[in-house]
This record gives sequence, structure tokens and C-alpha cells, in this order.
Amino acid sequence: MRARTAPPVRLWSRTTAPADARHACPGSTVGNVKHQNRAIEQMRRSGVRAILIASMALGVSMLSAPNEASWDPGVFLLVGGAVCALPLLPGRRRRRGASRAGISTSDWVVLSIGLGAGLLVGLLFFDGSAAFAALFPIPFVAIHAAVSRSDGSLRARLIVLAVTAALVVAILVTGGDLQRGFADLVQGAVVAGVLLTLALVLWSAVRRQRA
Repeated sequence: MRARTAPPVRLWSRTTAPADARHACPGSTVGNVKHQNRAIEQMRRSGVRAILIASMALGVSMLSAPNEASWDPGVFLLVGGAVCALPLLPGRRRRRGASRAGISTSDWVVLSIGLGAGLLVGLLFFDGSAAFAALFPIPFVAIHAAVSRSDGSLRARLIVLAVTAALVVAILVTGGDLQRGFADLVQGAVVAGVLLTLALVLWSAVRRQRA
């Protein structure tokens, strides 16, 4: 009488391996999908904020234009953009366990793109004031410094520099002649420097009072 032998033990089973693969893949796939959806939502929100900032900048540029016919659309763009941007514009976000959160690199880039686009459209198509637009190259340089300080990517820094250069060229071109455009740039740089200095002094005073 032959002794019964135990069936060989299979180290690899067709039924268990696919099951393990099914349990491993969906988790990583769901994580990737969530990450992609989060990135798409962030890009969409950044685009909306850039459009709203551009609308407000265009409205102010139209208000500074000598043509009175553009004042009413300028007021509409400025007020409407400000009302729509109220829930989206704050760059300081409260994080869990942190009382303060700095403005991120993407916020700086969105701000520069929106301001630059609105001012360029106002200068080139709605006869906006070049003297008013000349206030902004200095803040754009400050934005570039903030992006560099926050370890922003080369692409982000190039975007800010491109917006600054395009605005400077538009001021020189729309100023009537090179001398007038350069005078607008100098006056705007002086006024912007004074305003930035006052803003920094006020900010440091507020920080001292809070401390």
C-alpha cells in the first residue's frame, strides 16, 4: 500500500499574485489621480486670480487714460474684479499649528502676470497713462527678489523678468518718444521707491507693536 504524499507547495500562485497586484496598484493610482486633480485645481485657481488681478489693473489703467469714454468701463472692471477677487486674493493662508504663513512663489508669479497683463493691455489698446504704469517696474524687481529669496524656479524668475521687460518697453514705446518714456520711467521709479519705503516703515512699525 503506497503512502500518500502531500501535494507540492507552490511558492507562486496565479490566484494570489494578481490579488496582491490588485491591492497594490489601486492605492498608488488613486494617489496619483488625487495629486493630478489637486495640481489642476491649483492651476485653475491661479488662472482665475491672474485674470481678476489683470481686470483690476486694466480698470485702473483705463481710469488713468485721458479718454473720458473709458472711465465707466474702467470703474466696472476695477470694482467688479475687486469684489470677485476678495475670497481668492489673500496670499497669506493659515496653516494648522502656524500663526503666520508667507506668500508662496506661485502667488508672486500670479501677481506679476496679472498686473503686467492688465497694464500692458491698458497701455497698448486703451491709451492708458504711461506715467501710471511706470510705477510698477520697481515693484516687479522687488517681486523678482522675493521669488529668488524663496528659492523659486528659473521659470518663475524668467516670467517675472519678462513681464518687467515687456512693461518697460511698452512705456518707452507708448510714451510718444524715447525722452518722454524715459522721463516717465524715472518719475515712476522715484515715486515707487518712496511708496515702497513708506510701506516698509509702516510694516516694521506694525511688527514692533505686535511683538
